[in-house]
Amino acid sequence: PCDADDIDILSTPTEFYESLVNYSRGAKDRIFISTLYLGQGEREKHLVDSMKSALQQHPDLHVSILMDYCRSLRNIQDEQSSLHTLLPLFDAQYNAQMDVRLFRTPNLQGMWTYLPERSREVV
Repeated sequence: PCDADDIDILSTPTEFYESLVNYSRGAKDRIFISTLYLGQGEREKHLVDSMKSALQQHPDLHVSILMDYCRSLRNIQDEQSSLHTLLPLFDAQYNAQMDVRLFRTPNLQGMWTYLPERSREVV
């Protein structure tokens, strides 16, 4: 059971973003983020910077990020993918602390791999 006083209702995307940054900045044990993708904007870069700062301050912190395979690799050839946003976390000093996983539906095999990038995202 969860105490109702321990639940915060976030009403806007800005509140959600600020919560992510604040909790990331204050994390000491783990950060786990599951998301469709991570954008390329200033907010996303600031979120990654807050995770990097937490990794630097807390050597026992472990960061796990789970993203959709197709969506997170979109625009990878233009260096505009979710993985490019996360590059500051792919530093040798954080290898033991970082875990990035990409989920790909098992239905995306065979002929699906020949479809254009965005077409594969609808599966």
